Amino acid sequence: KVFKLARQGIGTSGACTPAAMESISAGASAAQQWVAETATECRKRAVAAGEGARAKGAELASDHGIRAAALSATGGAVGGGAVGATTGALSGGALGAAVGLVPALLTFGLSIPVGAAVGGGLGLVLGGSAGGAAGFVGAGAVGYGAYTKREEISGAASSLRAKVAELRGATKERVYSTVSSVRARLAAGVAAVRERFRARGAIAKEGAVAVKDRAVAAAQAAREKTVEFASDRTVQVTAASAAGGAVTMGAGGAATGLVAGGVLGAVVGMAPALFTFGLSIP
Repeated sequence: KVFKLARQGIGTSGACTPAAMESISAGASAAQQWVAETATECRKRAVAAGEGARAKGAELASDHGIRAAALSATGGAVGGGAVGATTGALSGGALGAAVGLVPALLTFGLSIPVGAAVGGGLGLVLGGSAGGAAGFVGAGAVGYGAYTKREEISGAASSLRAKVAELRGATKERVYSTVSSVRARLAAGVAAVRERFRARGAIAKEGAVAVKDRAVAAAQAAREKTVEFASDRTVQVTAASAAGGAVTMGAGGAATGLVAGGVLGAVVGMAPALFTFGLSIP
């Protein structure tokens, strides 16, 4: 607009007339006013944008989901960066050492540690960056998803706890019922065995009483028979005669055996008499 007014004021002659100066001044004033208005509008828009950004920032900062995502992303970035840096450093160092083997003959082996150092450094940087970025994105997504699904996760956990409690109650009831049944069966078995032993004990007692009665009767009969035999005169005479005969015959048999044995021993001792100087005969 300033140039247009200047061309209109100068005209075709090319001289800077007062009219041209007035036109240029008017154009400059208009331009200055437009710049001021534009600057004011820009300032208003910047203020509005700043207020909106601050409000949005406050809203995001107060959002627990964003906080959970930020914390998870930070932890994931740290963990992933550490793992990636370690893996990258080891892999890069091994690769750099392998590459440094090629010119090792020309560098007297110095290229191997240099290659390992360069490869390890690059692997450290690249691995740390890649691991940190992956951990940041992955952990942030997991954290945000877990926060947004917290009610469902809490409901699932509550349902699982209820099922576990129900299963535990059912198992406890089943075990209690089984123990009660086994206990009742054991009690019944013990009672049956006790009853059997009691019955057998009664039978054995009756048998023992009968045996005792029989033994007493037999002993009484034997005693009476013994008294009867002892009071019989014939038995007494026979016993006395048998005792006398045993003594007499025992003495005679002993004397006869002594004589016969002595003779037989002397005869047997005659065989080795030449070697024993006659001592084997007596």
